[in-house]
Amino acid sequence: MRLASAPVTWGVWERTVGRDDLVPPELLLETMRGLGYTATELGPPGYFTPQLLERHEMALVGGFAPLRFEDESAFRDDMEIEKAIVSALDKDERDQLATLLEKLARAMEDAQQD
Repeated sequence: MRLASAPVTWGVWERTVGRDDLVPPELLLETMRGLGYTATELGPPGYFTPQLLERHEMALVGGFAPLRFEDESAFRDDMEIEKAIVSALDKDERDQLATLLEKLARAMEDAQQD
């Protein structure tokens, strides 16, 4: 069994971004590695980068981005964040998530036409 961690475990999530009392990304990755974790997700947009994870020898297993269905413009912005996450994943994960995102985008378009 493989276990991964996530920044949200340490209070870093989309509603806390920008606070000056958050754990700095470098320190959080050092802490995760020190606890034996070898994988994480990206956390809120911009917190971890694939390059930072690579420097700390952490595998990327996912990412988070909100999908605001109620606001078409925000939804499109969120889809761009999702595409960035997808591009950072390995090929198998990327293919699976890209298919899911395409289905979500089509569902959103269909809902707007109704």
